[in-house]
Amino acid sequence: MDAGLVLPPAPGGPRPATAAGSVRAETPLPLRPANAATARSRGSAAAAPAATAPQGRSRRALGGIVAACVVGLALVALLLTQVLGGDSTPKRAATTKANTIVEPTASSAVTPAAPTVTAAVRGQSTIFVLNGTTANGLAAEVRKKLETSGYRSAAAGGSGNAAVKTNAVTKVYYGAGKKRAAQDVAKQLSVASADVLAADPTVTAQVTGQGSSADVVVLLGADKASG
Repeated sequence: MDAGLVLPPAPGGPRPATAAGSVRAETPLPLRPANAATARSRGSAAAAPAATAPQGRSRRALGGIVAACVVGLALVALLLTQVLGGDSTPKRAATTKANTIVEPTASSAVTPAAPTVTAAVRGQSTIFVLNGTTANGLAAEVRKKLETSGYRSAAAGGSGNAAVKTNAVTKVYYGAGKKRAAQDVAKQLSVASADVLAADPTVTAQVTGQGSSADVVVLLGADKASG
């Protein structure tokens, strides 16, 4: 038999040593059982993310609800402040006074500024004074004052008593074309412009009834009798 030829080992028999030396058969290492504590920790670590995820979403949702409530309360507070609060100082209601027109009375009206009448112009107009009061001699007194300013007395003395003795306000009546003279007479006697009137037939009849006629007739009232 050739010395370089190596025969395979017989079945079930021992393996012959090779030329390189004996080689130990590799024996697989037995698997160590996993530590129970380690397994539990790994299980807990694996389960932790699954449990943490729902809790994180719940907290974010709760935070959003709280923030929405805070914003809503702030808006309500702002609205109530503007509606119920406002300016704490009470505002006075604007009041408008209506324009009131006061009609002048005989006692309050201002005597008009009559055109300037010279003594020469006054001498062209006749006057007659009627005493409409119970004050004796009042008509004659007024007539003399007007004569002094230049007016001429009408016939029958230029003065006499009126039919009625209870006149309250003095009035001046004028005939055709004698308004300017009547305004001048009213100015001298401080008679209101509202009481300078065109000739009244009733007043004119009282003058003619005494046998006279005049351009300007003065009917005295109680306002002149008192001063």
